[in-house]
Amino acid sequence: MRIVPNRQAAPTELLVGVMSGYVPFATVDQEGNLEGFDIDVAKKIASRLGRTLVFKDMSLAALLVALQQGSIDLLLSGLSITKSRAAAMAMIHYQGEGISAFPLLFWKQIPADIKTMQDLQMRVTTSVCIEPGSSQEEFIMGKYPALSLKRLSSMSEIVMDLKYGKSLAAMVDPDILPLLQKQVPELAVLWVPLQEYRIPGNGIALKRSNKTLIDAATAVIADLKKE
Repeated sequence: MRIVPNRQAAPTELLVGVMSGYVPFATVDQEGNLEGFDIDVAKKIASRLGRTLVFKDMSLAALLVALQQGSIDLLLSGLSITKSRAAAMAMIHYQGEGISAFPLLFWKQIPADIKTMQDLQMRVTTSVCIEPGSSQEEFIMGKYPALSLKRLSSMSEIVMDLKYGKSLAAMVDPDILPLLQKQVPELAVLWVPLQEYRIPGNGIALKRSNKTLIDAATAVIADLKKE
């Protein structure tokens, strides 16, 4: 298992795009090695194909571009399955029972006048932190286009932005919330219902043209779900 800069895969390699620092999916240990749920899944797929596993660690926005350009074979980053993503790429469900609400985070307390996203949207000078390319970005842009978004690529940046009052709120993936609250207990949470915006879980993203890899990944996930 290696981490390499941006390049095309050799025929015997499997280039997997991940985003480290995204607990519990992919993190870097004290020795600089990637670990986590997504890393274990990638190892099983590479083993089934008999290919050498090579990781590319990038931001989510960069990973989505890399997949479309063919500079990675698949994307494993706790990626929510949304309607737009499923239309643009193959997505194999591998984790999660479905999401019905997103957590909206505030520093220490939720303002008394904010009980819904509509209330937040009324504050015309307010910005909300999101991760670029995330399902939270897609949700807000589709449902609350008047909100000003501040796009930050790491959770540490988002937390610091809230702490120092640069943004009033942040919307994040619910899968990372338990550990995030444990690490940063000052965060207050307002749950925002998704209503008709449905997310059935997280998926492995691949190009639709890569039938061999889609079949291998599907078989690995089917085996994992039986365990």
